[in-house]
Amino acid sequence: MTTDTAALTDETLAAVTAAAHGDASADGLLDTLLLRGCTGSGAPADPLVLDHAAVRDADPLGLDAVLRRLPLLNDAGDTGSLTAVLAAAVERGGSVTGPEPAAAALRDTGMVMASLRRHGVDPVAAVPGLAALLTRWAAASGTIPRDTVVHYGWWNPTGPRERHYTTATAQESLLIDSVRQSCRTLPAASIGLDRAWHAGLTTPVALLALGAAVQALQSYGAMFETVRTGVSPVWFAQQLRPYFDPITVDGVAYCGPAAAFVPLYLVDELLWGTGADHTALHREAVEYGRTLWRDRRGELADHPPLDEVVAERLHREGETAELAEAARLFSLATRALVRFRGQHATLARGAYRTDVTGYSTGSGGWAPATLLSITTENRDAATHLDDERRCAGHHRQQRP
Repeated sequence: MTTDTAALTDETLAAVTAAAHGDASADGLLDTLLLRGCTGSGAPADPLVLDHAAVRDADPLGLDAVLRRLPLLNDAGDTGSLTAVLAAAVERGGSVTGPEPAAAALRDTGMVMASLRRHGVDPVAAVPGLAALLTRWAAASGTIPRDTVVHYGWWNPTGPRERHYTTATAQESLLIDSVRQSCRTLPAASIGLDRAWHAGLTTPVALLALGAAVQALQSYGAMFETVRTGVSPVWFAQQLRPYFDPITVDGVAYCGPAAAFVPLYLVDELLWGTGADHTALHREAVEYGRTLWRDRRGELADHPPLDEVVAERLHREGETAELAEAARLFSLATRALVRFRGQHATLARGAYRTDVTGYSTGSGGWAPATLLSITTENRDAATHLDDERRCAGHHRQQRP
């Protein structure tokens, strides 16, 4: 191993492990490692790499105080006050410059816009000058011209400044934190898988990187399990889901901060590949992510699915100790996603029932049946790898 490779591996393991434990200090290093993957040299392919802590800390429109009252305004359906808040934000918004303040401005205006939309008011039509600011802030921060799951989750402040739509703070905070962690653990897992691929899959370095990726994916699954047990599907569908309806800016309808748009595509494309439904979902999800993630996903799609590579090697080479360990780790990774997807599909099916809510699709526009189809695709990939592991183990035992 060269000195550069050793240093890169140390950085990778440190970042992935920290992200798996929800450590915000890893955020900047995760971006750096993703950029290295994009360029091979560490030179930024995308200049829009934000200081994430600075976005969370920023209050460029002076809305901290009013956003603490936002759940009460929503409970009252006070569209007059909400419109006045948005109009005042537009008056102050002209002085907002730089990517971090722009991202925070989109986050905070997005909360108010979604609240108005939920109460039947088109916020862009109600407040002149808003659309132009949204477009400018989007260009400065590298996102669509409204708040996304990144704004609502990852860039949402923690503690007393955390932004909420509803007075059910405990349930909403669980959802926000799950998204916050997803925006760390999924890129971290992708970095670990990518490093393992470039290191040779069965080398000591690759196995360390794979182990870190598995840890990140298991952390992701554990976070969702917390949501599954702590958030009522009925409450979500009836109380929170209406804030995620589309808002039209300059003639284009943009979905709200749907959890369906967390960057799972950074893992799926690399780990096990995708079928037709999944490809369509990814195509939409990348539009609601960060520019860095979009660029990286395009490059990861050139990888062959790694679990297929391992399965083919097991079939061709038999089970060596190193290949058996790599296969075991890949199986843990794919099974972690299968478990998450099964729980997610069950949760969605419970939320989107005609006797519970008027919605037939989730906040990303996808029906529960699509989630079930994707779960089946993922499970089939995991089963194929497990079958090859069993076959290779059987052949090894039969050797004289």
